[in-house]
Amino acid sequence: MKLEEKITLLRKRKGWSQEELGFRLDVSRQAVSKWEMGDSVPDLDKIIKMSEVFGCTTDYLLKDDGEGKLAETEPVDGEENAKAPRQVRDEEGERYLALIKKQSWKIAVGVMDFILSPILLFILLACASAGIMPENAAIAVGVVTLIAVCAAGVVCVILGGVPIGKYEYLEKEELVLSERLKTSLGERKQEWNPRFTTVIAFGVALCILSVVPLLIVVFCFPENGALKMASIAFILAMVAIAVFLFVKFGMVEGAYQRLLQEGDFAVRTKRERESKAAQIFHSIYWPLIVATYLTVSFLTGRWDLTWLIWPISAAVFAVLSQIFAIVGQDKK
Repeated sequence: MKLEEKITLLRKRKGWSQEELGFRLDVSRQAVSKWEMGDSVPDLDKIIKMSEVFGCTTDYLLKDDGEGKLAETEPVDGEENAKAPRQVRDEEGERYLALIKKQSWKIAVGVMDFILSPILLFILLACASAGIMPENAAIAVGVVTLIAVCAAGVVCVILGGVPIGKYEYLEKEELVLSERLKTSLGERKQEWNPRFTTVIAFGVALCILSVVPLLIVVFCFPENGALKMASIAFILAMVAIAVFLFVKFGMVEGAYQRLLQEGDFAVRTKRERESKAAQIFHSIYWPLIVATYLTVSFLTGRWDLTWLIWPISAAVFAVLSQIFAIVGQDKK
């Protein structure tokens, strides 16, 4: 049996098309077709790579008398397809990256809306504390606005997230990229990294500096309720901007990591995905906190104190997320 016949036989045994084999070997479909027709011969490096993807020895491929053998570790029919890495075409990878850059704005705005939603309420309460308007009217208008802004945030998150859902497999499966796509993404990520680091550092600085006005008010004007409310509104505004930056740029960074299988999306880490309990926790935690905040605030009427629910909840969320991650790894 000649080389071209063996390539055809092994390819069909795997159930691959010529295009699919070409992708695995980083050559065109036309090149594979020429090999199988005997019009050209693969280079030595392609022969070696072919022996790896087919699970056979190079002797088996190169010797016309058929000597050599299939590797003992060759998977049985159906097993290889179940475990084979997902092939990502160049255009598919580029479409995904472009989609993330486009949709990340919507999701970032949606998340930012959740944090911005109480701001008008605090501003109006500051006006009420200063005697500019009745407190009941301030609460009524502020709560209605809070609900409306939260609803807008939900819409933005849904509109931004649904189109990305079809690429969910990039997070869960091992990927195979062509050398051209891998090189291109690697070069762009190198250019992206300094910008990403700068933006994240700026966001962290915003979060830290946001409490300065409140501290000044607490120590210098402890009896001024209007200034306290205004300071809380300022904190929420700064944190909202920071969170927008974290989400927007974090999603793009995540897209690069998914495609290049780096960081949290390395092949090893993909096999250590969070548990179902952790997924449920992440999906219900913040809606539950919003409900708790509103309930406690209405029952107690202490809007000047209940804002503390937010920073406390953020700290608890970080701790619980880490616990879930540790437990998930232990189970593995």
